[in-house]
Amino acid sequence: MPTDNYEIVGSYNNDRIPNIDSERSINLFEYFDANGKKPKILMPTSGIKNTNYDFGSNFAFRAQYNFRGTAYHVVGDRVYRQVGIAAPIQIGTLTTTTGYVAISANNATIPEIIIVDGEKGYIYKNDGSIPLTMIVDVNFPGQPIDVTFLDGFFVVANGNTNLFVLSQINDGSNYTPLQQGQINSHPGNIVACRTLHRFLFLFSENYVEIWQNAGAGTNLPFRRNNSYLIEVGTPAIGSVTVGFDMLFFLSQDNDGLGSIIKVTGTNALPVSNIPLDYEMAQFVQDPLVGVSDARGILTNENGLIFYRLNFTKANKTYVYDATLSTPEKPLWHEEQTLHGNRHPGQTHLFLNGRNHYGSFDSPIMYHVDDSLLSNDGEAIPRIRIAMPTCPPGYQRIRVDRFQLDLRQGDLTQNVRSLELPLLTEDILDILTEASDILMIDSILPPYVDYNIQPVVFLSISKDGGESYGNEIRANMGKIGQRTFRTVWRKLGTTKRGQAFVPRIKFFHQTPFYVLGAAWSYDILPE
Repeated sequence: MPTDNYEIVGSYNNDRIPNIDSERSINLFEYFDANGKKPKILMPTSGIKNTNYDFGSNFAFRAQYNFRGTAYHVVGDRVYRQVGIAAPIQIGTLTTTTGYVAISANNATIPEIIIVDGEKGYIYKNDGSIPLTMIVDVNFPGQPIDVTFLDGFFVVANGNTNLFVLSQINDGSNYTPLQQGQINSHPGNIVACRTLHRFLFLFSENYVEIWQNAGAGTNLPFRRNNSYLIEVGTPAIGSVTVGFDMLFFLSQDNDGLGSIIKVTGTNALPVSNIPLDYEMAQFVQDPLVGVSDARGILTNENGLIFYRLNFTKANKTYVYDATLSTPEKPLWHEEQTLHGNRHPGQTHLFLNGRNHYGSFDSPIMYHVDDSLLSNDGEAIPRIRIAMPTCPPGYQRIRVDRFQLDLRQGDLTQNVRSLELPLLTEDILDILTEASDILMIDSILPPYVDYNIQPVVFLSISKDGGESYGNEIRANMGKIGQRTFRTVWRKLGTTKRGQAFVPRIKFFHQTPFYVLGAAWSYDILPE
């Protein structure tokens, strides 16, 4: 009975049919260390905790912006200013309550903050000396859908046209028709504008023009760089995100939806894999879903940069590891709540040395940290569906033992004292009503001392990931049991001609690091 290494670690590669590949990493992401015991491991994603700031609204977060340590939040129709750890203070009101909002700032002596919501534009002095005021200049766009800043100028995109306009230098209240430009490489309206490396990226639905400052002495100082044209645009303004010397967006052209694109300099390369592109294409085919609500945010979590893309109507959150991915192997994972829904985070703010998310469906701002082991008290499901294994000659095999190499004995007193014990009858009810990816196959008896002995669930597919057997439990080590082994014995699982696919699940508020796996099996006679 050979015992072999089993490659449990991986990322999202959930192909169009499970028999090809059904790999998924949910609330786990792939990490590399060439000098480690194993070069690849699975790490748990960060948890979130309510900051308990009062935003006094029944609506959700629309935008967040940090300017020199002062935070700006748009929640519903309300605009808040927050300095340091002080409570946010409302500084004004917009005329809209939902939809995309863009925020930018300039380098005026007293810097100005500009906010556009697709209908109006607003200006605010960063020191609070002038209140939030609607921009009334007759040359300001009638449908300001986006704003960015470059070389002293605010650049505002005018929706349903191919036009954009520049402010007077360091003066976001004043505009002139002499400083109005248009994108016209191909037919199409402007849908977004961003800056990277002092280049101005002007997005249409199907292409991106790249402009730059041509110098003083012209009415419109920016000119199109005719050496660069990105032959895809975007269907989702909210997916266009700049940070950490990179620009990301969900792409499309006249022939349909494309990949997720990363731009460094002026080089645009796809970073989504074929299974993810296929998944997103299914959203487009459903008229009630689509991709126009896609929202992207960039975060740096302990040295790893992630691009997070949320689809609210499709109820999905996909996350790209921009640090460890390569062009040959883009690393994606999914993040879900206990109920199988998309992650709550919609907007991002880095303030006081911490990452924060604004909720997509409530006026709640969350603190984000990898030391947090729950989603604001709710269990985080850690799920890995591994790659399929099939004998070269399609022989029958019997799997007798499966071992998961975990970081053991890490259950601290602080974790044990959390207010939400897991796998109570209430949680079990949730799991049995959830989708198959979260489902526990039967109601399990209540756990005595469950918080002291966490449990990992294993189920095995004998048909390439089309269906799975019963959930089988195995313990993790108690406090300090660093050499404890998580092993499933006497499995007696026989399969023939299809692929062996294990699925592991973990719901406990305990750090869950997957370092590797091994399995013992027999090749059976025909």
